[in-house]
Amino acid sequence: MKDISLADSEMRNYARSSSVYLRGYTYYVENRVKGLPFDVEDLAVYATVLGKEPYDVEITLSPEGDLYSCWCDCPAFAGYDGICKHIVAVLIAFQRNLRKNGLIIPMEGNI
Repeated sequence: MKDISLADSEMRNYARSSSVYLRGYTYYVENRVKGLPFDVEDLAVYATVLGKEPYDVEITLSPEGDLYSCWCDCPAFAGYDGICKHIVAVLIAFQRNLRKNGLIIPMEGNI
């Protein structure tokens, strides 16, 4: 897993290119991020991003509530030296959800 930050500027840095960040932002705007449940026990956010195929994304928080790591099952994440557009899309959705609601929808059974 790769360490990340929730700030826009940090997301851009971890994406390693503005085109990856912009494609992730486009996925967010096009409402391609599905789910966003929060697992209280594991401090993790899970989502699926609908790209060419559906890709699963996991973002883990530190006990202090900071973003700690991320993972995606797309080929780009495995072979690229930065976060992929799917992770960018989930990070933006997560960030906007926090700003709008101040919370994340908990996973079933973790209320």
